[in-house]
Amino acid sequence: MLHPAYSEILEKVNEYAEEHDFCKIDSRYTLVSMAYRRAHQIIEGDEPQTDCKIYKPLSKAVHEIYANKVNIVSKK
Repeated sequence: MLHPAYSEILEKVNEYAEEHDFCKIDSRYTLVSMAYRRAHQIIEGDEPQTDCKIYKPLSKAVHEIYANKVNIVSKK
């Protein structure tokens, strides 16, 4: 089970995106894709953006997304 819940992550990230003119997360697919990409970066050696005692890369990625340390960048 995902904690925090999908709806909590979506609400918090979209609120932050609105304040800072970032792209909003509009679907679960976008959130999953974002978490997967960030987890892959962590596995490849990127330093986590948050201080947490989580060991699994995907859980770290979700924690970073919830903490607004990772945002979607639109391709132009």
